[in-house]
This record gives sequence, C-alpha cells and structure tokens, in this order.
Amino acid sequence: MPVSKLDTVVRQAATDKLITRTEAKKIISAVKESPGKKPIDDVFKAIDKSGAAIETGATRLLLSELDQKMTRAEWVSYAQKATSPAGLWGPSGEGGKSVKRADLPPAVKKIFDKWTDSEGSPNVTKLDVAGKDVFLFDQYSEFGTSFGAFDEAGKAIELKEDTTNVRRNAKRTQAKYDAVFKQPEMAAWAKSIQHTELGVIINYRENATALAGTARTAASSADVKKAEREMRATLKTGAELELFKNTKDGSFLLVGTPASHSGAAEYAHFSKAGKLLGSYSLEP
Repeated sequence: MPVSKLDTVVRQAATDKLITRTEAKKIISAVKESPGKKPIDDVFKAIDKSGAAIETGATRLLLSELDQKMTRAEWVSYAQKATSPAGLWGPSGEGGKSVKRADLPPAVKKIFDKWTDSEGSPNVTKLDVAGKDVFLFDQYSEFGTSFGAFDEAGKAIELKEDTTNVRRNAKRTQAKYDAVFKQPEMAAWAKSIQHTELGVIINYRENATALAGTARTAASSADVKKAEREMRATLKTGAELELFKNTKDGSFLLVGTPASHSGAAEYAHFSKAGKLLGSYSLEP
C-alpha cells in the first residue's frame, strides 16, 4: 500500500487527534486492500507522523488484525505497546479476551498457580499481537493491584509505558478542557482544571462550593431546572448532577457525570442570576 495513501487514511482518522477503535477498522481495511511488506510498521509510523494519540482498544485491534515478519525484539516492542500502562493506571483488559486457567498454555498455567494466593487468583486477559498471544495478568490485594505480561512460553514481557502516546493523549485532553475553562466568561472557573502529565485534575471546590439542600433549591432557577432535565435525559439512569457556586463571581456550574463514570460529562454554566451562559460536553 503506498505510504501516501496510508497517510491520507490515518490523517482523516486523526482530525480530532485521537485514533479510535472504529477508525482503526477503517485503517485495517485500507491496509488489507494493498498490504506492504511491513504493514504494522507502516501503520504506526503513519500514526506517529499524524501526531495523534491512539486508544488502547485501537492499538490492540491493529496488532491483532495485521501481521508481518519481525524479530523477537521487534515483537516484544509491539507487545509492550499493547500492554502499556499510563502513569498510576495499569493496562486494561480492553480489546482482549478473558481466559480461565484451564485454557492457558502449560507454562502460563504455572505462572497462574504462582500468582494464586489466599486472596484469590489473578485475572488473565489474552491479547493477539501479530499472530502471537500475550497473557496479561492483574491481581488485586490490600496493597494495590499487581500486573504482569507473559508470552505463551511463560517468558515475562516488561510492562513499559508508551510515553509518546500518553503525552499526546494528555495534551489532547488538556486542549479540550482549556477550550471551555479558559474562555473569558469562564475565567472564575479556570483554576478548577489543573494540568498533569496524564491530562487534567478536576477540582471544582478549588474556588467553588457544592450546593445541597435549601441552598441548592434557592439556586435552582428555571434555566438550571431545564438543564438538569436535559442532562438526566442525556446521561440516563444513575447520573450524578452537582451544582457548584463560584466563590469569586457567584456564577453557577452544573456538572453531570454518567453513572459509570466513563464517557462524556455534561456542563452548564449560569450567571449569578441563574441565566444559562453556555452548555458543554467533555469526554476525558
């Protein structure tokens, strides 16, 4: 597949600076129409050139659907990309297959038994990396969660953060929040969002008070009530809606969080008098 054509497909997928699993499917289709000698290398070079971050599920889909000849060291490098942690968070099971002990290769089964203790057995997720299996272990204990990755022969694969992707995803997240919270009309709320190496830390109580009881009732103008109804309709059952009052300018911020705490959160900004100033949807 000509590099220029691959670049075009990736560039289209990367317009929002994030390659999703759905977009990865389109990339795979394009590559399979005219594969080169190193399709995996070609795809990740094109993504790197685009400057976009890539979702874990998208990375794992690309590595499971594409194949190429590579050395052990090259394969390990891609296995590490598939199992990359992100700062304090270990690798997830997204895009993998949960595996029971009975279905593990003999060498990996021995590792499973070593990990099993009085607190229980590890969870094992099988990932396909260029036609070879990677077994991702995670086990919770009172001291935290332990992670490990192994090939089918039981050889350990060092967990290594894909720092470039983590940094790109952090910048993408920061840019989205800055586009909202650094608007002139949101100046009093700007300190609620702080940048970190992994993205943002959100702390509305930095310069605001969460309202409850009679204080919230008193602040619930017609615009606030309408926004609450719309948020509940959007976020569905179990959503958490919090209303904050800014201690600097007296404006209000209604924050709607999905019950699963994943996916887009909804925001509505109101003046001191309770008039709607703006509505926003932000996905971490």
